[in-house]
Amino acid sequence: MIATADAFLAALRHGPRSASAVHGPRAQLASKLRQHRAREDALVFKPFATAGGFTQLPEVSARVQHIQQEWLAYSRHIGTWTIQAMEADWDGYIGAVAGRVEILRTLSAVEEREVYAPILRFLAAQKAATACS
Repeated sequence: MIATADAFLAALRHGPRSASAVHGPRAQLASKLRQHRAREDALVFKPFATAGGFTQLPEVSARVQHIQQEWLAYSRHIGTWTIQAMEADWDGYIGAVAGRVEILRTLSAVEEREVYAPILRFLAAQKAATACS
């Protein structure tokens, strides 16, 4: 996902300055982000919610809410940067994308450390407790 975001940013910085030229890398990034969110929901968040994890680990719940707010900000970014807006302010668009890529990089690290790790520990403990009973 990060590599795809970096490739998109590189295409913006070094490729032709036209929306049609970056449509492929932009669509590829959007697809990777959707795939990531779907996998994360199926493999992490749904099992965690089913096991009651959000009520038992409120700090994880708070982190997840923060990350969800950033996903909403990303959606607003896409809505703001229409083809017309991109073409009217290419440098502004590159700057906005660079900012979103850095946020994505930071959120990915936070997710790994402060969301996935405690969730996976919780689910493993739940599984071990079930196996013992």
